[in-house]
Amino acid sequence: MENAQRLAALEADINERCNDVTWITTCIFTLGIFLVLLRPDPTMSVCLFGFYGAHVRSHGAVRSFAFFLLITAVVDVMWIFAYSPLRPIVWETLSQLSRKDQMAVLLTCLGCVYKMHVVHTCTYLVHNFKKREAVIDQMERDAGVREPLLEAEAGQAAAGAAATAAAEA
Repeated sequence: MENAQRLAALEADINERCNDVTWITTCIFTLGIFLVLLRPDPTMSVCLFGFYGAHVRSHGAVRSFAFFLLITAVVDVMWIFAYSPLRPIVWETLSQLSRKDQMAVLLTCLGCVYKMHVVHTCTYLVHNFKKREAVIDQMERDAGVREPLLEAEAGQAAAGAAATAAAEA
């Protein structure tokens, strides 16, 4: 019964976090619509991973979304420091920029903040997906649906997987 309660709590937390990912990704996508008018930006296509992963509650899609969104955040930071009209980065430079350039810098910075927030949420979500799988496995073992792996069998399974991977390479 304790596992059922833990599973229900994890499912509720996963649903809440997936809703958070959906809303934050919607904000990032909306910023990306305007940002792509000012400079090249791949964020909108990466957001599709987030929408898909949050909708179907997919561990792999959420993890991929967090990874690729982190890459786009790094690209945004590189753009700010290397290619943006905001060089040198001081307040006077910002006030001398055209409105278009100010908007590009502002949307990029705001997008980076949202991206870091959603990456943190996705990391927490991936951790909860793993905990949910462990609870489900334990419930199946307790119900007798699945036999627990012995240490020797687990070692043999790992060795077999490694040999298969080596043969494919």
